[in-house]
Amino acid sequence: MSSCFRAGSSTTLTRFLELLRGLGDDAEIALEATYGWEWLADLLEEAGYDLHLSHPLRTKAIAAARVKTDAVDARTLAHLLRADLLPEAYIAPRELRDLRDLLRHRVALTRMRSALKHRVAAVLAKNGVQPAYGDLFGPGGRRFLAELPLREPPRRRLDSLLALIDAFDGEIEQTSREIDARASEDPYVEVLCQIRGVGRYIAMLVIAEVGDITRFASARHLCAWAGLTPTVRSSDRRTRLGHISGQGSPALRWAWHHGCERARMRALALAQRPAAHTPSPPHPSVKRKRSSALVLCQWPLLADHATDGRPLD
Repeated sequence: MSSCFRAGSSTTLTRFLELLRGLGDDAEIALEATYGWEWLADLLEEAGYDLHLSHPLRTKAIAAARVKTDAVDARTLAHLLRADLLPEAYIAPRELRDLRDLLRHRVALTRMRSALKHRVAAVLAKNGVQPAYGDLFGPGGRRFLAELPLREPPRRRLDSLLALIDAFDGEIEQTSREIDARASEDPYVEVLCQIRGVGRYIAMLVIAEVGDITRFASARHLCAWAGLTPTVRSSDRRTRLGHISGQGSPALRWAWHHGCERARMRALALAQRPAAHTPSPPHPSVKRKRSSALVLCQWPLLADHATDGRPLD
């Protein structure tokens, strides 16, 4: 299969499918959800095979082996599938995976732009420049940076960073327009935006990452799947709750944390806190509780609107 991926030719893919046809028309195929599994899953589903996506972490817990090779892993997956013990992961439709890639692409672009802005601040700090504007990248701040007298080497680096930031601004704006166009066509976005702190982008991110809401029996199951529930260590009569498990989608946890933070800052603004007072960031345990509360608000809305049989994808 690795040679099939490297070659990327229709002839090699055809030979690979002919090899699978020798297994019979009723063959079931187990595939581990490892790096780059999507192309193979699409190929097998289009060919009409019954595909089972193995959850790597749970499969390792069931069938950990001292000797780990591709042949051993393939044999293990086959044995687990034959015994109906294979822990399966959710295979999102191709359209939903494309939406996830679009939203995650914007997250990646935003983080890279933030890194560039931090480098601009570092250039100013190294040259002893005190910024005259709170927002260096607004209209006034950009004029300040353009007119700033610096030696030639730091000036070149600063101009290079500003040019890169402008390029990222254009890419982020283009990606945002595409996301807005998708959001205007999805009825679930309007449902989620009823919750304070949830905007169109966060709503789209939740929709793309969660997928079919009917997979979860309750909001507690959704919290556990998203990695927001604490780890539990119990011995005899003592039970200790640790940090959140951190499993599931990091982008989804970020969306819920960000939504809670937006709601908190909005509440502080409505309370007319002094502008000079900057509230300290919440403790991680408080962030987890707030995110879990946001899930409790979102899950019934999505579940009620999924009663018509149409999943989120």
